[in-house]
Amino acid sequence: YEIQLGDWSSDVCSSDLTGIKGLIFDLDGTLVDTAPQIRDLCNSVMADLGAPPVNTALVMSMLGEGPKRLIEKLFVYHHLPLDKVEETLAVYRWRYDRSQGDKEKIYPGMKEALKKLKDRFLLAVNTNKPESIAPGMMEDFFPGIFSPVVGETQTRRRKPSSDGVKVILNAWNLKPDEVLYIGDTAVDILTGHAAGLKVIGVTWGFREERVLIEAGADYIFHHPLDLCKNL
Repeated sequence: YEIQLGDWSSDVCSSDLTGIKGLIFDLDGTLVDTAPQIRDLCNSVMADLGAPPVNTALVMSMLGEGPKRLIEKLFVYHHLPLDKVEETLAVYRWRYDRSQGDKEKIYPGMKEALKKLKDRFLLAVNTNKPESIAPGMMEDFFPGIFSPVVGETQTRRRKPSSDGVKVILNAWNLKPDEVLYIGDTAVDILTGHAAGLKVIGVTWGFREERVLIEAGADYIFHHPLDLCKNL
């Protein structure tokens, strides 16, 4: 599995990342491919407003800033007035909470990678999913792997705010230079950097490598097992 670090070699990467004690993961597009499930939910709530269905690629391009921004972007795309965003968001959340998640898939190699990383690092999740559902979802997919699992609340700002990262750093009693952030979108890179963390951009998720580089990713990994090989 290839690792690309601009002009750096993987040996430089290994040396550069000594002293790391914790890894913070994004959820959607990093740990689990949730795009098909989210696409179906989006099409369901937008169909209530008479809008035609959209494809997975379009939904993927809109992900990363939480469900409210996703619904807002869909309204703009369909040229709908924004006065029903909150009502539609409530329906979206209700249906999401009750969806079976049968289309959500763990990325190949991720379980193996996390099992190996758990022996050497603290592992946590920082997501824009509501904190009311994110911990249970992670426990279903990856039992006993992540602590804490931090999501959006009414009092905690969503990514790219560093609020969630700071909650994790405090829980671990670690400094920013002892933790790496791992995610698949520019929002994740901004989130990690806002908290003073270096960020690994991953290309198996919702964004192309070019987008991650332009956003300032410190490292680019192409497969979950790269995490085991280079950390």
